[in-house]
Amino acid sequence: MKKANLEPHHHIISIKKYHNGESLKVTVRLPMRLGWFERVRLNVINAGNFDLNSVQYDIPHSRNDECTGYAIFETEIFLATSALYYYYFSYDCNGQHLRLKKKNITGNLSITKQECFKLSINFSAPDWAKGSTMYHIFVDRFCKYPSLNVTSIPGRTFNDWNDKPVLGPNSNGDWNVDFYGGNLLGIISKLNYIQSIGISIIFLSPIFYGQSNHLYDTIDYTIVDPYIGSKKDLEKLCYEAHKRGMYIILDGVYNHTGNRSK
Repeated sequence: MKKANLEPHHHIISIKKYHNGESLKVTVRLPMRLGWFERVRLNVINAGNFDLNSVQYDIPHSRNDECTGYAIFETEIFLATSALYYYYFSYDCNGQHLRLKKKNITGNLSITKQECFKLSINFSAPDWAKGSTMYHIFVDRFCKYPSLNVTSIPGRTFNDWNDKPVLGPNSNGDWNVDFYGGNLLGIISKLNYIQSIGISIIFLSPIFYGQSNHLYDTIDYTIVDPYIGSKKDLEKLCYEAHKRGMYIILDGVYNHTGNRSK
């Protein structure tokens, strides 16, 4: 190994999970060619309070690896259960305060979310999702199944499939009310094609009854939007996907709602 090409790097592994958090082992490897390291720290920021000060964890020196040219720093920490933490590392070397982060846009003067690494605590992906390729479908614009007849809903416009999307509000001042007819039956008709390109998981844009074509402004979470299809169509999509060893994920968007939500 050419020691001159070594770069700082790290890894974090889970030691044990608890109902309220997780114990983690943190390892940072810094090239000895850079000099003498002091105050090596992990800086953790809760995603919901990014503008507040980070919580710092000192990472003591563990050993030097003369074969690889790295100084190795290790510690164990506990983090409470949270969907998302941002984190980065800081250390002093040769009179300079430096940071180890995903991107280096702002230098050492400040830190942004885009520059941070990300970590979820007490979250684990199911085995069937690991290593799989996921395909996201915006249902209204993917495939229109010709035989699906829908009753017109006031406030929506039903465009021809080849019409250009409306940019900005329409003549009534309404945004995103132009629909094109993509639906669940259309997705079913394309399952063989989707599988043929190596897809095993389909992630759908919201399908519940809403106001706009993207359906993030949900009116009723218990009803499939009539322009998208029906509960029976959804059951058929899941059945046909499972037959092929594929999975369907719905974008529940329960943190969104429309102003007409019940």
